[in-house]
Amino acid sequence: MKELAIPFIVVIGPTIFVLVLEFVTETIRKSIWWRIGVFIFGTGLSVLTFWQLTSDKRTAANEREKAVKQTAKDGIITLTQGR
Repeated sequence: MKELAIPFIVVIGPTIFVLVLEFVTETIRKSIWWRIGVFIFGTGLSVLTFWQLTSDKRTAANEREKAVKQTAKDGIITLTQGR
């Protein structure tokens, strides 16, 4: 579930933020709570993006390692069967 939720949030989050920004009044935008909320939202989105990138990189490395091992194993089996 995390594999689908995090990328979705990372992609759709800024779009939702811009849409909300269009409907927020100037008074609310000048509020300290708005600024704190924007800071927290931006920081959270950056953390999720970083987590997604590192997770994808780790997954790719694991899959590459499995593919190399499987290819080596298949190659050894093919060589031994040919003799």
